[in-house]
Amino acid sequence: MDFYLAHLILESPTIIPRRRSATGYVGVQKTIPGSTLGGAIIASLRRHNRITAQEAEEIVNNHALISSPAFPREKRLLYPAHPFIWKCKKPGCGRYITTLDQVLKVLGDGGELGPYIIPSTCQEGHSALEKIHPKPLPAATLRQGCGRPDEKEEGLESVKVISVSVSRHRASSIVGALYSYEALPTGLEYWAILAVKEGILDEGIDVIRIGRGVSKGFGKVKLRLRKIEIDKLLNEAPAKSGYTVLYSLSPVVLKSPNHTIDLSMYSQVTGRSTAGKVRLMAVYGSSLTVGGWDIRKNMEWRVVNAASPGSLVAAELQGGGVDLALGLVLLGLLGEKIDFDKFRVVGVNMLLPVNTVLGDVLAS
Repeated sequence: MDFYLAHLILESPTIIPRRRSATGYVGVQKTIPGSTLGGAIIASLRRHNRITAQEAEEIVNNHALISSPAFPREKRLLYPAHPFIWKCKKPGCGRYITTLDQVLKVLGDGGELGPYIIPSTCQEGHSALEKIHPKPLPAATLRQGCGRPDEKEEGLESVKVISVSVSRHRASSIVGALYSYEALPTGLEYWAILAVKEGILDEGIDVIRIGRGVSKGFGKVKLRLRKIEIDKLLNEAPAKSGYTVLYSLSPVVLKSPNHTIDLSMYSQVTGRSTAGKVRLMAVYGSSLTVGGWDIRKNMEWRVVNAASPGSLVAAELQGGGVDLALGLVLLGLLGEKIDFDKFRVVGVNMLLPVNTVLGDVLAS
């Protein structure tokens, strides 16, 4: 497998809706789902005759292209916020407060968190604190918090388009045929992790079409790829058994309370020796429903009670050495495949060591 850090630049308004209503697409998502991005890349390869229809089918069936969600990117990478950071809502303050160091110490010793971990005031004594998780923020802010009393934060302004059908006989609008779109504006930048079978993206790919309304000009995205250096990530990965804390860059899906991930499965995928197990003990994050529509099976699939990207996972590592460290790195880049009764979910449980994420190692 080849691993890439993808850089996306929106060249036209892009429809990534929160939901669909009777009159159109409502709201926009701040992150682009991994399944949406991966499907858009496969569709673009097929559209430009870089792969055949059979090859596209094989890529999907064999999960030869896996994408993390795409997160906003400004001058630096932004990561989904963990649950232990808050922002002061008092006008003129706006400071970020985090108790992450305490959390890592307690969970790293195998302990359990208590109410003491939640602050009551900011550094200035203001008690109006707003939870930020899973809003994207820079790694330095997520690690240390910071004071931002003079920095003005701008919200995401979406583009709203209203379409109406015109009667060819009356040359006027048709009553009840109003349809609206809400789209991400041109110029926004995103980043994502791509895991791709060797050879599929060797020639690169410049432009993809993503989201809804691509036939109407929406969703034109410029794509740049840079290979991820595995050795840099290995330096931050634990190489011995014991308790640790992992940072999720994808939804977290558990089939059972004692969910255990066997890292040796990545040896078959990558051809490199991996070993060890990860027992997930507790997940700290907001709940999320993961779902979509399987076009080939013509069915909707849905997983409830998943956890949002940015969740922290308390885990116990079993094993040791370089093989364990490499297995943890590949878990963060590939995630896990989980089978349910009628469908399989891929690209979930992309868990990296906290120091890898908050040390901004991916950007180096």
